[in-house]
Amino acid sequence: MEVPTFFKTSENFMLLKKILVSQFKVFECTFIFLRITRLELLKNSIATINKTLQSTVSIQRKPIEN
Repeated sequence: MEVPTFFKTSENFMLLKKILVSQFKVFECTFIFLRITRLELLKNSIATINKTLQSTVSIQRKPIEN
């Protein structure tokens, strides 16, 4: 299989390598951003569950008035 003309020069190959590395960095940053977003959503969900549990417990602790 013959190598395409574009890949025959090392300059073009290095340019392609730089493009791939920059694309990987973009992918890596996006992945980190998505993990942070997911953690924030999880934190918000836990906070909501805590508030719900606290309100449920406070309702149960109220003394019964006759």
